[in-house]
Amino acid sequence: MGATAWIEKWRHRLPAADVRAWLWTIFLTAAVVRVAIILVRKTYLQIEHVEPASVALSLLHNGTFANAYCSNSGPTAHTGPIYVWMLTPIFVLFGEDTAAQLATEVMSTFWAAAVYMLLPLLTETLAIGRAPGIVAGLLGALLPFNFWPETKGSFEQPVAACLLVLVFILLARLTRVHKPDIPAMLPAIAIGSVMALTSSMMIPPLGFLLLATMVRLERGAAVRLAVLFAVGLTLFLLPWGYRNHKELGKWIFTRSNFGLELWLSNNDRASADYNVNMERIFPDMHPSTTLEQCAKVIAVGEVAYHAAAMRKAQDWIAANPKHFMALVAERAYLFWIPTMRRPVQTLISLLLPALGFAGLFVLFRQQPWSVFLLAGVAFSYQLTFLLVQIFARYSYPVQWVLWVGVGVLVHAWFRRLNEGARRRAIAA
Repeated sequence: MGATAWIEKWRHRLPAADVRAWLWTIFLTAAVVRVAIILVRKTYLQIEHVEPASVALSLLHNGTFANAYCSNSGPTAHTGPIYVWMLTPIFVLFGEDTAAQLATEVMSTFWAAAVYMLLPLLTETLAIGRAPGIVAGLLGALLPFNFWPETKGSFEQPVAACLLVLVFILLARLTRVHKPDIPAMLPAIAIGSVMALTSSMMIPPLGFLLLATMVRLERGAAVRLAVLFAVGLTLFLLPWGYRNHKELGKWIFTRSNFGLELWLSNNDRASADYNVNMERIFPDMHPSTTLEQCAKVIAVGEVAYHAAAMRKAQDWIAANPKHFMALVAERAYLFWIPTMRRPVQTLISLLLPALGFAGLFVLFRQQPWSVFLLAGVAFSYQLTFLLVQIFARYSYPVQWVLWVGVGVLVHAWFRRLNEGARRRAIAA
């Protein structure tokens, strides 16, 4: 069988097969590849009890949502509660050593695998077709170049990415019905509210998706969706905000640490690259890595500490506008092409945005609205990371947008090869 015949055969089989078979194939491929690497490299031997795990352990041992930075740093809103609640049962069931680390890494891997599994549903919902999503899902499943954020489980990014894809699908489906009823809206509202409480970074893309959906709906349906989202978000965030008001003395509905992140990212020694700052700045400026800074948190409280850090950052930015803008420009670049440790990772990190944006350009000529949604989600999420240091973990939650672009490009290439072969056959 020739190459073009093989391509033609599988191009038709991709959308024809039972969608559930493709979804599970993508999920299992992504999970097996990543778990195999975890087991071979024994990454679980490197235990990482960073802020979410530290708070989960405090919740387990002391019954307090506290001690994000050191053993007695006090009540915290440094991290959202959802991921902490996910980690706590793991520590209960598996202890606090390598077994718990392995369980955490497998859990994180499953969330990452679910992201790729959902891509065919996403492209089908956007009327791009199932095949580009299958290609995108399979390529993402087979190429775990951003391995640490997907599998280590230290932070909530894989969970947030999966919830974002789900919300995208659910809201996009609403626009296919001119006047969706309230029950049809509730799943998107529930998932979106959980996502906002999981990661505050998801609020800008959630807001963008909500506004974009409202534009496509009949006026009454748009108003109902806005009201229901406002009620849903309030019901989810209000208890967390009240807890923070009670424990920390301030209404905080998401996280408390933006001032700290802004200060770490904008000062005389700061780089746009998180990896550089880890060596240059963190040892004497981050309360998780220096007892001196943690002592300051204990002395003044987390809210006051972060407020002071915010003022330092704002003063530095006002005094150094050119330096700040240079950091912003570098962060904009590193968001899409983050620093990687290994040559293969670096190569994929270069190719993925190039091919992904090329695919979105190809799609734009046919379906500008779909590209508007995909690009809007990615760039609205990126806005925060123009202000703070960048790391491959931070850009991970919207890298699936690039994989969708790659899927569109590869599928278009398959189709072009097939059309060329067909024309040659007719000419012959």
